[in-house]
Amino acid sequence: MQRWMQIVITHPRGVAAGVGTEEAKAEYDIVPDELERLIAPSGSLSGLERISIYSEMYTLRLLDVLREDFSVLLNALGERRFEALARDYIAAHPSRHPNLNQFGRHLAGFVASRDDRHAAFLSELATLERAASEVFDAERAAALSRVELEGLAPESWPRLRLERVPATRVLSFRYPVNRYYVDVKEGRGPRIPKPAPSFALVYRKDWIVWRANLSREQHALLEALATGAELGAALESLSAREDLDLARLQRELAGWFREWSAEGVFRSIG
Repeated sequence: MQRWMQIVITHPRGVAAGVGTEEAKAEYDIVPDELERLIAPSGSLSGLERISIYSEMYTLRLLDVLREDFSVLLNALGERRFEALARDYIAAHPSRHPNLNQFGRHLAGFVASRDDRHAAFLSELATLERAASEVFDAERAAALSRVELEGLAPESWPRLRLERVPATRVLSFRYPVNRYYVDVKEGRGPRIPKPAPSFALVYRKDWIVWRANLSREQHALLEALATGAELGAALESLSAREDLDLARLQRELAGWFREWSAEGVFRSIG
């Protein structure tokens, strides 16, 4: 009975649809009109109406999860459009994991597939918010300190292999999504922006999630290091890119590493 009830109240199209699934019929082979064989009516509600209360409560809990994890997307869409999006998402991607933190992992792709003139921006906004959730939940790892990094002999730097801690994400966007995020959080009521490439580092420090804007050069370097390349090889690979300011990269490289190591971005040296 418990298995049957879970199947029917979590069905994304409601109890009546859930009752008709093969999974539910494997427990009790009934049709919606026969529900009162299992769920007795009350003085004012039918059996279907009684169990549908639990179905709607389940859906409302999932809506609350999405509102909490994607609060800036909610601001961009407004309550009515966000709820319509969220209900469609619940139907397309039913919760399959006991940890509700996993529920929104497909939302960015779902938003990108919708017929909306702002779909690309909204999808990137969802990507940024999802990255923050993933970083908060990521496993803990001992970070390489600034003192350890600065204590290395200069001649060893070209052979460095730096690995980011799990609680980091390096992102590239077609829109200035982090600026929009900050504007919303600070109550400025921004409009949907025009396309403009942007880059961001999302990381966790002392169990607080931070978002830092990156330059194109910083993003390129972090991505090159993520391949496992030694620092010298990574810099050499970037020297062929015409879209990078190589003079800036060389001039500011040491400062970047001081900043990143102070924030606990890297975890090991090879």
